[in-house]
Amino acid sequence: MLSIQDYVKNSETQARLGLRMPTKEELKQIQDILLDMYKDILYICEKKRLTVLLGGGSALGAVRHGGFIPWDDDIDLIIPRKDIFLFLSTFKKDFGDKYDVTSPSNGGDVPDIVPRIHRKGTLLVNLFDKRNIGPSGVSIDITIMDFVPDNKLPRFFHGVVSNIMFFLANSKGMWLCRNERSDSFFSSNIKLHLFYKFRLFVGASLFFISYRKMCLWFDKWTSLCRISNWLSIPVGREHYFGELLHKDVFYPPKEMLFEGVKAYVPNDLTTYLRNLYGEDYMSIPPVEKRESHPFVLLNL
Repeated sequence: MLSIQDYVKNSETQARLGLRMPTKEELKQIQDILLDMYKDILYICEKKRLTVLLGGGSALGAVRHGGFIPWDDDIDLIIPRKDIFLFLSTFKKDFGDKYDVTSPSNGGDVPDIVPRIHRKGTLLVNLFDKRNIGPSGVSIDITIMDFVPDNKLPRFFHGVVSNIMFFLANSKGMWLCRNERSDSFFSSNIKLHLFYKFRLFVGASLFFISYRKMCLWFDKWTSLCRISNWLSIPVGREHYFGELLHKDVFYPPKEMLFEGVKAYVPNDLTTYLRNLYGEDYMSIPPVEKRESHPFVLLNL
């Protein structure tokens, strides 16, 4: 069965919806902006002695390419729960003239399911136009790493509720950001259409709860466990259970270079990357398997 990514990458779909991929020059510009943003984030973390790790595709890019995956247009970062509020408050204070900050808590200017740093003066709009609920510039997601219960039964309950809350909050956000383009895209396939309609129904049914509250409740729930031997990144690409790893995988972080800039990665990077991408994570995927993010509007 074709995935959403498969349909988005289809040239006919892109033409019909007015989507396009960045040119080589635009991609280089985006990567340069992201690297500059990362340097500012790293500066704050070192200033306050906070932990920040490369995660996901950025950790993979660091070990496989020495920096960005050549076709990648984002940077994935991880900050542990204990450091996130101080990071957000300090970053806003020092760089508020340069960036907008969105997050589940009051540490952000507007609510968001995951903390994001948005570069002011830029515009990057994709299929779901988030300008209805916040800034839409070139941005970096900061995924929060949380302790989770050591005991399997409480951990299972905590994880199931986390995934449900994440699904509900995302459905609410999807409903708030729907537009003619997203309606048209999800009507191109019956399974996509049913998926989309169900998510919109769920989002619309939650009219009595604000998006801010849903993001905040999710954030509070995932932060309940204060210390344990296990960690998860509930908003990661594989969600709560797929991102569940022993703390020794992450700590102590290892230093390496990302595009010539100092960076930190999980201590057991092999285990971390195998968990996300499988045994052959060092193999470069064929063009048709590469993740892509076509956009509608781009202003750098």
